[in-house]
Amino acid sequence: ISDLWYVVAASSSAVGKTKAEILPVLEKSLRINNWVNYNRDNARLMAADILCETGNLARALDLLDSKPMLYSSDAEFVRVKIYYRIGDAESVSKARNKIDGARRIFPSDTRFPLVFFKFENPDALDATAKRLADGFIGQISQYQEASPDKNAELEVYAASFAEGEKKVRMLKSFAARGLEHPLYAQEALKTGLIDQQHA
Repeated sequence: ISDLWYVVAASSSAVGKTKAEILPVLEKSLRINNWVNYNRDNARLMAADILCETGNLARALDLLDSKPMLYSSDAEFVRVKIYYRIGDAESVSKARNKIDGARRIFPSDTRFPLVFFKFENPDALDATAKRLADGFIGQISQYQEASPDKNAELEVYAASFAEGEKKVRMLKSFAARGLEHPLYAQEALKTGLIDQQHA
């Protein structure tokens, strides 16, 4: 029964076993393909995420896109990571398109702006990436409300993409609320809010 192997894989993940230990168990559940209660799509998604994290990008994408194609916020998030990691111009464009769609369909999901900020370069944005960055920066207060426990990382990444007075205000707000992140030192130093010694 595939469900039992999936439960072993999910439990192994929860107790911190390695991806190398978890993936064969997931693949066995998918190979048996005899599901009783659990949805096989959960196993496909978990396996695709592990494959993405371990550099097996083509296999991960194939797992998500094989019929029936997986579509959810989790599946789209894994697809975005895959496309960014492939890294060619076409794949980066696909990642941006997925993010653009996700910000409208899943507006409170902070994973999409965060993955965008982590993979993009604030000094090399084309028109599409600039539009996405500006949109995410404009919505930063909404993301804070949706996910207050993660707002420090998202805020400091957003500030690194902001410009001029907006960037200074975001960094001052970040510091005033006692938030901490290593990237803050770099960005605050660039804008002159702190000196090199403090950074």
